[in-house]
Amino acid sequence: MSKSDAGGWKPRHRKNRTIYCSPLCGGDCKRADYDKAVRESAKLAKRLGPGWKPNVWENLGWFWQVENGVMVASERGYLYFNTRPQICVAVVKGDIEAAIATALRIARSNIRQIRNDCAAVDGGIGADD
Repeated sequence: MSKSDAGGWKPRHRKNRTIYCSPLCGGDCKRADYDKAVRESAKLAKRLGPGWKPNVWENLGWFWQVENGVMVASERGYLYFNTRPQICVAVVKGDIEAAIATALRIARSNIRQIRNDCAAVDGGIGADD
């Protein structure tokens, strides 16, 4: 294994190219699943628009998500803000745009509530809005 192989985590073709899996994974991950993950993540990133990037990885199978630096949407329907603290605000299968709209609505509601709670404690001293 080469040094650029990241310790055996670089996927390799085997079994007439039907398996595309890292030696250290050992899950006999399928090339067709990899191709599907690449295709679906790229399609969703393009549909969501500028700034959205696909991310595909292997972990006893091929998985994917799209992210724009602030929000992450996974193939399994998880949608979360990549912030501190990291908050998952919606778990939705299907219409990702509807899930994003729901996540934004919930996040904005949470922000309003937190601002109100802070104002109740400090009377608005130190408010940054």
